[in-house]
Amino acid sequence: MKASMLAPPNSPRVSTHMMRTLLPLLLALPACAPITDGGDDVIIAVDNATITLSLRNPTVDADPIEGVSSMRIDVVVDGQVLRSESFDYPGDPPELSGIAEYGVVRFEVAGTDGSSVRSYGRSAQVVLEPDEDLWVPITFLPVNRVFAMTENMGQPRSEHDAIPLPDGRVLMLGGHNPTRSASYQDIETYDFYEGVFSSPGAVTDVGVAGVQWAWTTESQLLFFGGQDAVTGPQDGVWLYDPIQDTISRIAHLIQARSGHCSAQYIDNSIVILGGAGTSNQGDLLRFYTDDSSWLSTSVGFGNGMTSEGTTGCGVAEEGKIFVQGDSQSTTGVLDPFSGTGIGEGFEPISASAAGTYVRDAIILNIEPSVFWIGGGVDIEGNIVTSEGQEFRLDSAGFVTGTPLATPRQGASWSPWIEEGWIAVACGYADVSSRTSVNKVELLAPGSGEKGPTVDLDRSRPGCAVTTLHDGALLISGGFELGTKTTDTAAIMVPYIEG
Repeated sequence: MKASMLAPPNSPRVSTHMMRTLLPLLLALPACAPITDGGDDVIIAVDNATITLSLRNPTVDADPIEGVSSMRIDVVVDGQVLRSESFDYPGDPPELSGIAEYGVVRFEVAGTDGSSVRSYGRSAQVVLEPDEDLWVPITFLPVNRVFAMTENMGQPRSEHDAIPLPDGRVLMLGGHNPTRSASYQDIETYDFYEGVFSSPGAVTDVGVAGVQWAWTTESQLLFFGGQDAVTGPQDGVWLYDPIQDTISRIAHLIQARSGHCSAQYIDNSIVILGGAGTSNQGDLLRFYTDDSSWLSTSVGFGNGMTSEGTTGCGVAEEGKIFVQGDSQSTTGVLDPFSGTGIGEGFEPISASAAGTYVRDAIILNIEPSVFWIGGGVDIEGNIVTSEGQEFRLDSAGFVTGTPLATPRQGASWSPWIEEGWIAVACGYADVSSRTSVNKVELLAPGSGEKGPTVDLDRSRPGCAVTTLHDGALLISGGFELGTKTTDTAAIMVPYIEG
């Protein structure tokens, strides 16, 4: 999920939806003839190849060109700008000779007015090859603002999952209906390249919201548990094939769970903890090669750990699992490789190493042996916090970490395109989940860097935020308190100086 995926080179796709295409910039490799300026379309005749940077505005009312007097195009490799060219807007775009040798690149386009960047967009990673034409879509919008999108989802969803797929789409999975009287069985996708929502037709056998999920070694999506608005916690284990757009139920958890956490500590082996409707048992979901099947078995725990006391978890690179509990005795490190059985490998923290015990927080592995815990409900104080903590596996204790800009619990978050950064959106400002947080923020918890905090286009508790392949943030669904779930979506292009 954190790695940037390569966009398909020489994409033949042509957009047929109502998204406005602003200023397709045609960059020449390596030389160009005179420009023919056709209004918003700047076209360059080329000898060998053409790169089309399709700057797109998928919103209702954003104007990315307002106040822009010049454009800057950067060619970026591994985070470093290797080539930068500027030109007056409107005016003649530059030649970019010799860049095919760079291989895998991103293009970044800034609309500027003097030294101020007013609009911005970047591409997904693309592969440059000599003498090959390339079409590159870029979401290009005024920076650090959230805009309602022209396209709506097929269903009004809240508390759904929005999962980025390797092909550039985003999978919208489950969620609750407008009255929260039922949960969806169907899925839909948002196509980054086409800019549209569509329904592949695949469904789960029950309605579900708030699942946990993991990628298998076969690049299929495994998801499990969750909540149905009518029947409660679910025990289903499903497999989604992103190539065929099919869903199949392949196993059952030992216990039905919602509000649970999971940690994939080695390939195709997942520990599942906590959640409503559970007893003091965990699930171990594992793929068995002998009969090519998934099976869940029960996991008991030692040293005072209780699955029902687990409020969150995360897995480190070496496979050890940080368990956030509701007390000192249920918080600590679970070592699946301890030799005494997965559940028996739990070591609670000592009283001197204790931190703040939280639920509905964000848990992120920021270094090989360090976890960041941000926001959530402070269980002892019964308040929503913006506090950040770090849990260090080597010392099995907490230290102060980077705080959120806004106190929130139950937030949606997504790894952002810049390494170490995340985007956080929506959630609630109170423990009873009645006051929504109508902001999105960017931060790098490991380094302590902070990006912009921006107002949403509307109230969206229960939304899902997802980083698209070009770094834009898709903010989908949610509901307004006292009203109904929305089928609308919004988008933001973050820009951080330097």
